Amino acid sequence: MQEIIGKDLWNVLVMVIRYYGGTKLGTGGLVRAYGGNARMALDEAEVAELEITVTGTLFFPFSETGLVMQWLNRFHGVPENQEYGPEGIVMTCSLPHKEVLHAGQALIDMSSGRLQWRKN
Repeated sequence: MQEIIGKDLWNVLVMVIRYYGGTKLGTGGLVRAYGGNARMALDEAEVAELEITVTGTLFFPFSETGLVMQWLNRFHGVPENQEYGPEGIVMTCSLPHKEVLHAGQALIDMSSGRLQWRKN
């Protein structure tokens, strides 16, 4: 645990397997052995940063496509699915979790209340 905290990592699992070879290490020895191996594993591991996203849907007429794309760009949104109908587009898109609160209100403001993004 201290090795993970020391590297400022979150949502991490480190697994160390020790095959018993007949030598009893005692509590302190086990802590040192496991801690040392965890440290070596973390030093060698590649750290991947994953961003939590929230998926939502919005409907907009074709004439609002430019505004929606500008909004997606501004809040780092990613369109995932688009369905075209006679009245416009139903788009499913994901936004970074940290942007959701501001992004939803910004879309309402940018469109003067005509458009709204709803979390799925």
